[in-house]
Amino acid sequence: GLQNSETIGNVTLTSTGSPATASAGGSPYTITASNATGGTFNAANYTITYNPGVLSINKAVITATADNLSRLYGASNPPLTIAYTGFQNGETSAVIDVLPTASTVANAVSPVGSYAIVPSGGSDDNYTFNYTNGTLNVTKATVSVTANNQIRIYGAANPPLTISYSGFQNGETSTVIDVLPTASTMANNTSPVGSYVITPAGGSDNNYIFNYNDGTLTVNKAAITVTANNQSRLYGAANPTLTITYSGFQNSENTAVIDVLPTAATSATVLSPVGGYLITASGGVDGNYTFSYTDGILTINKATLTAKADDKSRIYGQVNPTFTITYTGFLNGDNAIGLDVQPNPQTTATLASNVGSYPITLSGGTDNNYTYTYQSGTLTINKATATVVVDNNTYTYNGSQKVATATTTPSGLNVTFTYDGSGTAPTNADAYDVVGTINETNYLGSGIGTLTINKALAIVNIGNLYQNFTGSPKPVTTSTSPSGLNLILTYNGSATVPSSVGSYNVDAVVNEGNYTGSASAVLVINGAPTSNGIANVNVNEDASDFNINLYAAFDDVEDTDPNLNFSIIQNTNSSLFASTVINSGILSLDFAENQFGSSNITIRATDTGGLFVDQAFAVNVASVQDDPQFVSAPVTGAVQGQLYTYNVITSDPDPTDTWTISNLIALPVWLSLTDNGNGTALLSGTPTNGDIGTVGIALGVVDDKGNDDTQFFNIVVSNSNDTPFFVSTPTTAATQDISYTYFINVNDDDVGDVLTITAPILPAWLSLVDNGNKTGVLSGTPNNTNIGSNIVQLRVTDNSGAFSNQDITINVDNANDAPFFTSSPVLIVNEDEFYQYNIITTDPDVGDDLTLKALSKPIWLTLNDNGDGTGTLTGTPLNANVGSFSIVLNVEDQSGANVNQNFTITVNNTN
Repeated sequence: GLQNSETIGNVTLTSTGSPATASAGGSPYTITASNATGGTFNAANYTITYNPGVLSINKAVITATADNLSRLYGASNPPLTIAYTGFQNGETSAVIDVLPTASTVANAVSPVGSYAIVPSGGSDDNYTFNYTNGTLNVTKATVSVTANNQIRIYGAANPPLTISYSGFQNGETSTVIDVLPTASTMANNTSPVGSYVITPAGGSDNNYIFNYNDGTLTVNKAAITVTANNQSRLYGAANPTLTITYSGFQNSENTAVIDVLPTAATSATVLSPVGGYLITASGGVDGNYTFSYTDGILTINKATLTAKADDKSRIYGQVNPTFTITYTGFLNGDNAIGLDVQPNPQTTATLASNVGSYPITLSGGTDNNYTYTYQSGTLTINKATATVVVDNNTYTYNGSQKVATATTTPSGLNVTFTYDGSGTAPTNADAYDVVGTINETNYLGSGIGTLTINKALAIVNIGNLYQNFTGSPKPVTTSTSPSGLNLILTYNGSATVPSSVGSYNVDAVVNEGNYTGSASAVLVINGAPTSNGIANVNVNEDASDFNINLYAAFDDVEDTDPNLNFSIIQNTNSSLFASTVINSGILSLDFAENQFGSSNITIRATDTGGLFVDQAFAVNVASVQDDPQFVSAPVTGAVQGQLYTYNVITSDPDPTDTWTISNLIALPVWLSLTDNGNGTALLSGTPTNGDIGTVGIALGVVDDKGNDDTQFFNIVVSNSNDTPFFVSTPTTAATQDISYTYFINVNDDDVGDVLTITAPILPAWLSLVDNGNKTGVLSGTPNNTNIGSNIVQLRVTDNSGAFSNQDITINVDNANDAPFFTSSPVLIVNEDEFYQYNIITTDPDVGDDLTLKALSKPIWLTLNDNGDGTGTLTGTPLNANVGSFSIVLNVEDQSGANVNQNFTITVNNTN
């Protein structure tokens, strides 16, 4: 009813019930309005009518939420409680007429899981209830799993590893466990003596968690039998090395594993007598073995004592001397006095025994510590003295030995003579001092005398009485009977040997100790022949034979013509002649074809005495024009693929001529002819497969006068096996972990050859496939170990065995590899126990720097990066940390490649 858009600012409202404290049970309540004021209106302008209203109070809503609770499997349910929200006016659950109650279907035998806690049953005048269920979480109970302690001997197999349990609920046993834990230990039959943890692990169950308690496997020492080996030595010698034999080693071990080896000892010393002595072993110490000792025996055997009978001597007919013994080999200061029974020396020689050597033998010795080696001595019986009278003898020299004679006392003894000190009877004429010496078995003695030999008569012969004059002395020759006697020669009474032509009286007188004699003769010295001269010969080239009478050209006073001997001693140009022959005093000159020029020839005439005279003359052959000619024989065989050469040689008898060499018919393409301009040429070339067969060649030579010659021949070109070859160019670069391929192509000029591709040098990461059609494939994927230069040698071989190689160096570049974890994390730890996980990572790329970090971990764990790819994750969980924790570790290399290790650590509660 307000006019003009006016407003009322305030109205006073009152109620029979306070809006804040009035209960819903007293509703409804009257609301009275009064005292309108404020705003834009003026109360004077209006008649105000106040109409009452009604205050209705409805029940407020309370949310009753069953509290979430938890307990262990097998335990009684905890008290079920309810939390409230929505109370008005500061009220609490104390004002509620009937409190709600909470209940659940879970009981002590309910398995692990979540169960609803349901609130219900509440009633109140002022509130209605909005119920929210809670959850009772039945969590796994803890079962203590304890590995039972075990014992075994070192080297034996581990015993069965068993487990004991405690903490089962509701009278249950291990039969209810879904997956039973198993026990394991790092110890094996080679593990040394000590204690090893038996670790239980691997159990899982819906209603239980496992608190693992390690057991201990005790590995006790195994027993070794130590036997001192039996030994032996000789009396007085040092003890041999004392050795030991072992039995009972485990795991194929030997003495090398023993910490302190046992030693063997004996009470025997170098002075100990012959007998048996214990060898005892002791002192062995080892972590894995105990020692059982067995004694050995050291047997001391008798030493060898050498007893040698001393050498003795006496005169023939006397009694034997006393025999003595010399000993070698005594030990420990022993001597002959200490021997049990000394040897007895004896000999076979008696008073009547002849001069000579007799053995002194030993026998009969015995001793506890020695065996005897006997060495015989020698009793030498020397000769007695006798008398010798030498006769004086005279003989005439006849070349035979002359022997002296003598008488002895006692008579009949053999005597040996020397002549002027020599034992050989003399033969030469002379007087000799003779000494006679008895050479008898039992006697010695000597005497002296003289033996005379007179000279014998010899015959002398003189020879070589006709000699040629040479201007040098011409001695005669002589001989004697007997032969070889020395002579004194004179020529016309002089000792000088004559050299001039003439006759000489020669006298020869024997000059020898054993002979006398002489002879005379006449020596004639002969002169040389003389020359009358030979006229020079002048003819034209190719002239007929020319004869010269040499009998007319030479004379000799002493010899007739037929007795002269002719020879050519010089021919300065023998090429002018086909032959030069002397027959019956006629020199025949046979001129060589196409030869001209001059030669000086010297003829020698020799007489029967060997004296000669030389005569020279000239032969002049005038030239005429000649044809050039081929001198060389052609090479008629060639081999495909090999250089053919024929060195052509021509000549022209005319020295001033010039000439050329050419081919008269066209040469095959593979051949070329080069005229060297000096009368020679080179025909050469290398035939190919297409040139195999026979080709005709015609060569010609012509001089500057138009004279010529030809040479016709065939060249037969034979096939030869060609070496196959690689056509393809290899791929020389590869990258680690990326496939490498090289497609190979080969070929051979020999059509139809079968080619085989092989690889004499091939890294293991590569493989070669020969497709059998002159192609192949070399392929493979290099890994990290192949980075760098890889040497490859490919070979193609034809069916004749010819081959060629293709040497390749493949450079493999590195590709960064991600690092990775090689260690396995520790997954379970008990509260208040120290946890440690020794982290080990690696990277295939040698030298990469690795960084460890923890992307996710609880605060009670600390990560330490050692900077070398290893680290430790350590910490001690408290009671508040009981439960499971997700761990994410990361390792990253310097190039950013990285990998995570995700695992969960379970912290077990302990009472």
